[in-house]
Amino acid sequence: MPPGITFENGQDLTSITFAVAVNHALDKTKDFAEELVVFAQFLQGSGPGARKVMREMGTVSMTDFVDKDGYAYFECMLYWPTGQDPRKIQLFYRSLDPRDTSVPVPVTPALSLDFWTVSWNPDHPSVEQIQKDNKAGNYSVDHAISAPGRWHLAHRFAEFDDIAVIYLWRFATPTHFEMHSHVESNHCSPLPPAWVHIWDNAIEWHAFQPGYWWQDKLAPLALGEGGEIGSGPTATIANTFLNDLPNGSFHKVFPFLSPNADHVGCLMPMDMEYMHFNGYFGIPISQVFPSRVSESGEIESTRWYCWDAIWKFETNNRPVATDDGYEFPARYSNAPRSKNGEVWCWMEAQDAKSYEPWKTQRNAHSSTFSNSRKSSRARNLPFFHFDPRRYTAQSAPLEETGWSLADVLSQPIQSSTCSGTPNYFGFKLYTAMGWAPGDPFLRQLQEEFYSFCESNHIPLLNHGTPAGYYTHDRRHYFDLLLREGKIVDGSDDRMEAGWISQFARTIPGPDRQPMTPRSTKDEHWWSHHEEDRVWWFIHHYVSAQAWRKVLARFPNLKICLAHFGDSDHLSSESWSTRKDREPHRKAQKLTLAFDGDRIDPARTHRFLYDLLDLIQPENRVFADLSYVILTEHNAAKFTELFQWAREHKPILLERILWGTDWPLIAKQKPVTDAKGGNMLHRYAKGFQAAIPKIPSDFFFRACFLNPLQYLDLGGVHQKLKITGSSSPWEWVEDLDKSLFDMNFQGDKAELLYRSTKSLAKGLET
Repeated sequence: MPPGITFENGQDLTSITFAVAVNHALDKTKDFAEELVVFAQFLQGSGPGARKVMREMGTVSMTDFVDKDGYAYFECMLYWPTGQDPRKIQLFYRSLDPRDTSVPVPVTPALSLDFWTVSWNPDHPSVEQIQKDNKAGNYSVDHAISAPGRWHLAHRFAEFDDIAVIYLWRFATPTHFEMHSHVESNHCSPLPPAWVHIWDNAIEWHAFQPGYWWQDKLAPLALGEGGEIGSGPTATIANTFLNDLPNGSFHKVFPFLSPNADHVGCLMPMDMEYMHFNGYFGIPISQVFPSRVSESGEIESTRWYCWDAIWKFETNNRPVATDDGYEFPARYSNAPRSKNGEVWCWMEAQDAKSYEPWKTQRNAHSSTFSNSRKSSRARNLPFFHFDPRRYTAQSAPLEETGWSLADVLSQPIQSSTCSGTPNYFGFKLYTAMGWAPGDPFLRQLQEEFYSFCESNHIPLLNHGTPAGYYTHDRRHYFDLLLREGKIVDGSDDRMEAGWISQFARTIPGPDRQPMTPRSTKDEHWWSHHEEDRVWWFIHHYVSAQAWRKVLARFPNLKICLAHFGDSDHLSSESWSTRKDREPHRKAQKLTLAFDGDRIDPARTHRFLYDLLDLIQPENRVFADLSYVILTEHNAAKFTELFQWAREHKPILLERILWGTDWPLIAKQKPVTDAKGGNMLHRYAKGFQAAIPKIPSDFFFRACFLNPLQYLDLGGVHQKLKITGSSSPWEWVEDLDKSLFDMNFQGDKAELLYRSTKSLAKGLET
């Protein structure tokens, strides 16, 4: 009889007996710091007001198990007063770790009292067959990760006579991966894009001069705590993240995690010096030029920033009236010369002092991994931000520039030319800053970059949403490219030798209907459809469709498209946030819909459809969940997608990565509504709470299994040892090598089960 249950003498009792068999050796089972808990579901009251209540019937300690032919075994007997029969019973587990205060976690479905076996069926029978078996008392699931926690249903690894059996196995993940956060200072952003994003119309009103003082005042209003964090220098922000990551109490949100798990954060910097159209011509947004020679003979320098002339911004780089006519003030002397129609503006002294150039950010960022090794429970894995325009032949010889393309390619640990202590673990891309995945201007450089990353299995991560920190010139790219002669009429990109040579002028809109933007010079002043030109930029520079031709040329390129296409596309309520970037014709109510085993293109937003369609077994495309803000309007669609994917497109579950976009999420409602813990914890808690019916292995894959493959952590572990650095991931040597291999296209959760060495009896291969 389970401990903790007593009965009065003479009471008429009813009982059931069943066995729990654990597919681990007994000595291993006794080390598990959990107890199994049996609950029963009773009907309280009668008639329409009756309600279901769950009562704890007893607990099973791991120390009570006995050896049964090499695995752990325990027989349970439940009693209840006759006539007060429970409707169903269910098995949970509860941690004995005093740090883990979470509620019991379910292990089995609710079981009728006449169940006979409860197991995982590795033969993957049809849904109809599973339902038929369940009705016959043989409960089974078709995936090895069957529950949200550390305990799961095992295959029927042994046969028993005359007793019902629940087959179990256990795996606690040793590491939690957070695959997308930021550490760059707000002061890394050049002033024009910063100003346009914070106060869009001010540059046309000329009411305010761009400056970091205003930015620092306004950023907390838009980003809350994230804006305050971002006002510090990059090195300080990296330390803040390193302190927050292991204190996120993620095991309370994701119960499959070991309470002793360490934490890995992939950090994304932002090289923003070229994020405007003139970046194509090697012209940075911010630049230092000598201004004059002082009376002592020293050369004084001034920092400038530039706008394209199309903005019609009245530069402060102009003569002013004096008694003798017009002259340049001393601080404007020796101003940068216009090379491609740009105008240069003098930066206030305090702004020049506050600005954090790329070289400073890069130096701070490159040390984040080595600095994190001092932490006992967290690691920062920095990515290198690659903007190809910085490495073109015409790029200005900046003080921030010091590396060639060859220097950049040698930085990631996966690189064949990397030696010594690694600084980077992949490349961050941000095409929304104004360069296209297959860019007519950048062919030679991009081909070399993609080819090297493909052959060296270096992971790339690209911003993949129409929102975010895009170039302030994006509304003008259509006209600017017309000026450069890089657009042709037609609905297809022009290709030359497998590379885009000219962009299509007519493109599909969000509803798949063709649309052709007009140049500003072809429109009347009252009919400027700026949204059409913004959508044209998004199609060619940001969308998953823009990567399709690149992947045709480099099919083994490993890339993650961040932010899951923007969660606004999952809700018809989000038109107000999308209307400034989508064609003007009508409010787009498209979200996501299915037609049997396919996503219905007619009822799905084009941007989201292209992302989901791009992820296929034959390529290496991932998507992450950073800044995916789930609300009452879109969480149901998100859940529906992955319930559909479980049956019709399982590769989608194999390509999802957990990420947060810290600290930019601080003021989002799911984060502010979640109580307790730091920002990373609250994002995870709000996300998990919004989708209670998501497939049980969703987070297990996103936070653990899929990052192993994306990062090739097994290879990284070996490379660290080869280069003489100690690896914090010794546990990878216990895992099957195929879990890290992109050529393995099977179910990684099933492979983990089949290859876990602590299991007493695995499946025959």
